[in-house]
Amino acid sequence: MQKSWGQADYVYLLKNLRGILWCSPEDSSSLVIVKWLARHYRNRKIGFISVHSQKSLPEEFEEKLQKAPFVPLFFEQVPAFFPGKTLPALSDIEEAILFSTLFTSPLIGTMTDFETLRSSPFSVWSLRLDTTLDHRNLKFNIRLGDYAMTDFLLTAVSHCKTVLQKGQSAEVLLEWRQKTAQEDGETRYWRLREVEPVCDAGAIGIVYLDPVRSIPVRKFVSSEISSSHSAAELLLNFCVFVGFQL
Repeated sequence: MQKSWGQADYVYLLKNLRGILWCSPEDSSSLVIVKWLARHYRNRKIGFISVHSQKSLPEEFEEKLQKAPFVPLFFEQVPAFFPGKTLPALSDIEEAILFSTLFTSPLIGTMTDFETLRSSPFSVWSLRLDTTLDHRNLKFNIRLGDYAMTDFLLTAVSHCKTVLQKGQSAEVLLEWRQKTAQEDGETRYWRLREVEPVCDAGAIGIVYLDPVRSIPVRKFVSSEISSSHSAAELLLNFCVFVGFQL
């Protein structure tokens, strides 16, 4: 980290963040996504998980990430979460979901990433349409992912905290969360089924992901939520992924 992050820095980033890039640099369609995001979010922020900057990246891909609107994300940017804490060993998918929930911002990637996440054990609802949307509708559906995570925040977190603190059955909790996600997805994204496509060459996919389905995450949060100063409860939110192909 190059600077010390405080509450104001975190809130500023949170208010300006429109999504978090999560895609494989080796996938040729990833660069198309990166260029599209750079062109359409010039005055806002698109995060990317800092581990990308530690890998050998294709030159053009790396150059794009070094310029606006892209900003690297670190756990240390979240006040009251990381200091003094040791996170459990996490898969790449689990880590991405954690970043998404900590910054209350949807993941954005390719349709290859969509299929990976849809088939993961964390997927609780998904929708795929093989059609190309215009830029306005594409941005709108990314924004819906942001709205979904914000709307989920209080109900998902408070319900989950109550269940975990009482030591109730994880199966009942997971069933409630899956039903909640499915109902929200069908209601929130109904317009996507009705939108007029630009052409039939592209695709868009939405996945709702539940971090509570990760046993390491669930154990970590259970040990942390007793503290009123811990931001770990943010991990009890849902994560939304939006993938597309132009």
